[in-house]
Order: sequence, then structure tokens, then C-alpha cells
Amino acid sequence: MACEDVAPLLDASLDGELDAAHALELERHLAACPACASELARLRALRAAIRGRATRHRLPPAAHAAVRRRLRETVRAGAPAAAAGGISRRVLGSGMAASLLLGLVLGSRFGPRLVGANGGQDLAAALVAAHIRSLEPGHGIDVPSSDQHTVKPWFDGRVAFSPPVKDLSEAGFALIGGRRDYVDHHEAAVLVYRRREHRIDLFVWPAAGDRPALLAATSDGYHLRLWTEGGFALAAVSNLNPVELDEFVRRWRAA
Repeated sequence: MACEDVAPLLDASLDGELDAAHALELERHLAACPACASELARLRALRAAIRGRATRHRLPPAAHAAVRRRLRETVRAGAPAAAAGGISRRVLGSGMAASLLLGLVLGSRFGPRLVGANGGQDLAAALVAAHIRSLEPGHGIDVPSSDQHTVKPWFDGRVAFSPPVKDLSEAGFALIGGRRDYVDHHEAAVLVYRRREHRIDLFVWPAAGDRPALLAATSDGYHLRLWTEGGFALAAVSNLNPVELDEFVRRWRAA
């Protein structure tokens, strides 16, 4: 493991979010690298200082009640459709619902709808369902290729927009193809990447406006990152660990 690969793992290690394999790999690197070990010590000291000096603000009771009410409404609206699509009801009762509710409360005008058009079907649940469906044999890739100049032209005439396609192979995320899909009653271009044995589906479709911050969600082992930029909504879905999925998104946005 190189030092540049360690940086994104340090914060995850502090928060106890690394899986056993990455935790062991990081531990071995730190034992042999004083510079990275020193950086981890600095981050620990910074966290302790922030916790000791930070001012805490309690959400006003009225705002707290409004958030809880919206969350209950979201869960009730999405549960039947999610169950019908084979998605666990835990999707709507967990951190995913909270993350998506935060997007609804703070900024629905900045990007794509987070509640679908089909009877309140949750967009994130639909994206995860589409990813799971694509894992079945014969459903994952329509144009198998590692060449972005082959994948991008393939979408011409197949979708009503020209999706951005990026080669991230040097960062360890290999482009392996693309496909056309439908999510929440609209067509999407899907760029398929691979990280070791894990596959990443990057859904792309036109959106009005940009959302500067990411929305993060998790459902039964599948992680999702949703954002908009350049007139497109983008959603990365994978069972890759969250640290590396965040790295994929960072690399893709910087390319």
C-alpha cells in the first residue's frame, strides 16, 4: 500500500468504518511508515481538540418535530413500492431515508427529485434495484469495452443525451462498458466500472441545476452516492466499501 492510498483510509479508520481487510492492511503500513503514523496521530489530536472545544447546538423542538414528521411520511409513501420491487423495508427506515430526507428538506430545487414519480417510489431504492437487476447474467453490459471512445459513441441514438464518459483506469477503477437503463420512468446511461471483484454502476441522466454536496445512502450492503454537475444527475451504486466508493466519486469528478 502506497502512502497516497493511505490518506483516504485514515479518516475512515478514526470513525471505525474500515472493513477487517483494509484495517489490517492499514495497520501494517502504519507500522512501517512513520510519516503516515504521524499523520494519523495528528488527526486523532485534531479530533480530540474539536470535541473538547466545539459548541453544540440543539435543534429547536419545532424543527425536530417537522423533520420526524417528514421522515415518517417518506417511509409510509415509499415502503409499499420498495417492497414490491424487492428492496428491504430497512432501506426506508434506516440512514438512507434520513439522508434523502435531508436532501428534500434542504435543497430540492438544486437537483433531481429524490422521491420518484411512481406512487412515491424512492429514487435511491430504484437505483439500487436497477443495480441489483443488472448483476443477473446477461443484464449488466450492452457495450463491453475499456475504451471511453467506444463506450461514449455507443449511446448516440440510444439515449436522448450525450453522457460524459471518463477513463479512471490509472486510479484503479477500470471502465468495462456501458448500458442503457430506466430509473424512475426516465432513461439513463450507465457506465460500468470495476474495482477488483466489485462492480460500480454510474447512472447518468439530465438534471436541471447542480447540487454541490453529495447525498450518501446504504441499503443491505449496497452503497450509493448521488450528486449533480454539468447539467447531469449522477448516481454511483456498488457493494464496494464506502471509503473506496468515495474515492471513485472524487476521482471521477476531478477527471
